[in-house]
Amino acid sequence: MEIVVATMVTGVMLVAALDSVGAVFNTHKLNAERLAGPSIGHELMAEILAMPYKDPTSSTVIGPEGGESTTNRNAFDDVDDYDNLNTLGLRTKSGVVRAGFTGWRTQVDVQWAGVLTGLDWIWDTGLKRITVTVTSPSGEVTVLKAYRFDNGMLEQAPAVDTSAVTWIGAELQLGTTSKPARMGTNLTNHTPDAN
Repeated sequence: MEIVVATMVTGVMLVAALDSVGAVFNTHKLNAERLAGPSIGHELMAEILAMPYKDPTSSTVIGPEGGESTTNRNAFDDVDDYDNLNTLGLRTKSGVVRAGFTGWRTQVDVQWAGVLTGLDWIWDTGLKRITVTVTSPSGEVTVLKAYRFDNGMLEQAPAVDTSAVTWIGAELQLGTTSKPARMGTNLTNHTPDAN
């Protein structure tokens, strides 16, 4: 009788332990997804904010101009070229697909904004509102908003030609089958790039 009772107690404890382990792994997965969304959004926002306010060709149209493709963003030359960017699966600026991010969606909306209200405006007021939306495969949504001013600090020409680091991050992956963990941040004080 004692062996039967001990076996039942051991079985109940084993089931409870396995339930706890499963809950820990599920929480870890959800937490990694919640952290990945803001990281992806910040990285894309840093890429956009590194662009000039106005197109060098003086185009007054919001959105990509001729010859600019959303699959390869290297040709983008101002912030509003990112308007209506809507990609499934993550890509680098040069269009390379990032492994481990199947099912993630990034969307960008760029609009002229009223200087006093920050709300949508129908003509160029000198202020653009950039909205980046990142949606995880499970439907978790991250929304980031930023404003870019045509006379802001980023529009002032530097005294000498220089390249600056505007975003820094890291990607860590355990083995080849796990999903990489990514984290990064925008740099408010741009650091000259030594390369």
